[in-house]
Amino acid sequence: MKKNLFFISLSVFLFSCTQNKQAVLIPTQTQAYSNGNREVGEYGEIRIRLEQAAKPFAQLLEDVEFRQLLKSKAMEEFDGDYDVLYKDIKDHEFSDGTTLSEKLIALCPNFSDIVAEIPKFQVSVPVNCEMWDEQSFVPKVAIAPYALDESALESIVSYDSDLVKYELDATTDPEFTVVVVGVCERVNDSGILLPEFENEAEGGGLNGRVSGANEKLNKINCINLNAIESWANGAPELKWEIWSFIANSINSNTPTPSAYRIVDMFHEPRKRKDVNNTWYTLDWSMFFWYTDPNTNSSVYANSIKYVWIEKDYSGTFTTINISLSGSIAVKVAGQAVTLGPSVTVPLNIQAHDDQGGENTVNFQDPACHTYTTGIISWESCSN
Repeated sequence: MKKNLFFISLSVFLFSCTQNKQAVLIPTQTQAYSNGNREVGEYGEIRIRLEQAAKPFAQLLEDVEFRQLLKSKAMEEFDGDYDVLYKDIKDHEFSDGTTLSEKLIALCPNFSDIVAEIPKFQVSVPVNCEMWDEQSFVPKVAIAPYALDESALESIVSYDSDLVKYELDATTDPEFTVVVVGVCERVNDSGILLPEFENEAEGGGLNGRVSGANEKLNKINCINLNAIESWANGAPELKWEIWSFIANSINSNTPTPSAYRIVDMFHEPRKRKDVNNTWYTLDWSMFFWYTDPNTNSSVYANSIKYVWIEKDYSGTFTTINISLSGSIAVKVAGQAVTLGPSVTVPLNIQAHDDQGGENTVNFQDPACHTYTTGIISWESCSN
C-alpha cells in the first residue's frame, strides 16, 4: 500500500510540473532507479526529484537574466568547481521584482516540495562554463548521475527549454555548455564547504590572508568582451578602481571611516585575443591590505570592491553610484572596536564608457580566488 501511495504521489509531482509543456520521453536504461547492488529507495527517489527539478530550470533558462546570474555565480567557484548551491541563489531578485524561487514555482507549483527532498541541491555548469555566451545560448539541463555506477554510464538525460528530452553521451565531454542539477559533494548537510575542499577553492583555503599582505591582481579574463567592446574596435581599454573604507587604527574617540579609492589603474592588452574569453596574466601589486589595528597606523575594511570600466574617452561626464559596506577594526581609548560603515559613492565616467560591472572581494576569501561580474573575471591573490 505504501508503494502505491508513493507512485500516486510521484504522478502528481510529475503532472504538476509538465502540465503546460509535455516532455517528449525517450526510453533510457542509464537513469534507471536501480543499479547493481544499489537500492531503489532513497537514491532512486532523489534521482526522481532531480529530474523533476531539471524541467523548470530548463524552461527558465530562456530568461537571459537567469542565465547571467547562473554563469556569474558558477564562475565564483566557491568549492573549486563551477557549482552553485540553490539555497544561495533562491532569493535572488530579478529586475521584475520576482525571486528565483518564485519564478520556478510559477513553472512548477510543487517546486519547493521537490527541492526539499534533494539534499545539498546544486546547479552547476561543469563543462564549457567560461566559453558560455549566456546572452544568446540556452543550454540543456542535465540530471547528474546520483548514486549510479558512473563507469558503466553510457548516457545522461537532459532537457531543453521546450522540455524535449535528450540523451547526452556520458563518455565524451560535450563541446557546448550544459547546465546540470545534482547533489553537491563538496559541502556538508548545512551547506558548509568540507575541509578537504577548502584548498580546492582557487588554492588558498578559507582564511588565506593575513593583515598587511600584498594584494595582487593576478590575471583577468573578459568572458563577455563584446558586451563592452565590439570586435570591430579591437582590444579593450580596461580601467579598474578598488574601493573600501579607511580609518586611523588608534583613536581617542570613535572615528568615522571614510570611503576611499585605493586603486585607480588602467591597462590595454596588445591584442583582443589576449583577453577575449581567455586568461591574461598581469601579476600586478595593488596595495597592502591592513585590517589589524595592531599592525599599521591605518586600516582598511574587511571587504573591497572592484569596479570595472571599458574606456572610450568620449561623451560628457555622468555619474554612477557604487555601494560600499563592510566592517573595520580600530582601537578607541585602547579598546578594540569594530565598526560597520555603509555608504553610496558617486563615480564619474564618460557617457560612452562601458560598465564592466563590479564585485566584492572579502578578506576572509581564499588567498587566491576567482571573481566575476559576468562580463569580466579576475583572479585576486594575496601573498
